[in-house]
Amino acid sequence: MILKVRHETRCAYASQVSLAAYVLHLRPRDLPWQQILSFTLQVSHESSRVTEAEDHFGNSVAWLFLDSPHETLWITAETVLEVLPHGHPDPASTPAWEHLVRLAQQREAAHAIAEFAFGTALAPAEANVWAASSFPPGRPVLAGLLDLMERLAPVLQGRTGAAHLMLAALRGLGLPARYVSGYRQDGPHAAHLHTWIACWLGPEHGWISVDPVNNRLTGDEHVWLGWGRDHADVNPVRGVVQGGGQPTLRASVDIWPATAPQG
Repeated sequence: MILKVRHETRCAYASQVSLAAYVLHLRPRDLPWQQILSFTLQVSHESSRVTEAEDHFGNSVAWLFLDSPHETLWITAETVLEVLPHGHPDPASTPAWEHLVRLAQQREAAHAIAEFAFGTALAPAEANVWAASSFPPGRPVLAGLLDLMERLAPVLQGRTGAAHLMLAALRGLGLPARYVSGYRQDGPHAAHLHTWIACWLGPEHGWISVDPVNNRLTGDEHVWLGWGRDHADVNPVRGVVQGGGQPTLRASVDIWPATAPQG
């Protein structure tokens, strides 16, 4: 399935901005189940300067600088990507969760795994007896993960901060877990910014992603922007400005079926 994604950010300031610098996580990741066919980034000011690279986590990141006075700013990111089907393992076939905790603690553990077992300001790794009841001794990790998500759903009600809450619970047990930023399709031409998590299931299964807001494993309705330790690492648009007063920020996302770009 080939999709086109348009993410528009509009920022209006109460007064003139003289200097501005932004960090943008707007280009989706290339993944085994998500192939980027084209990407364009447009900014409303011709005098803007954009530098692109990869961040610490391998996400595409753009640094945007504006040194001319302005009171409004529009940023438009358009992506054409192919979403490929990908399955999920049988929960009973996944390793016991304690085994993964021990692997993550070993000196030989990859840094890209071990660093996600530690807490952050937004998702502290604190012992949680309530969460631990989903992980009795010897329980397969994915079975525990699904049980925890099922139990969280009614507790969250409005479900604000679901990803950070689940990250804190898993890291409190010593399980490596990532915060994922992206989009979720709601229907034709209907989508929204969305977040979920990915938990490490060991060398055989790698990372598995679950959507605690919707109480399910992720599927082809999810488009991945990037991942980090928490929201601060992969905020789609974050900036520092000189002047401007209180800004008004609006973001919109559209996703619809598309054809592959010719070239």
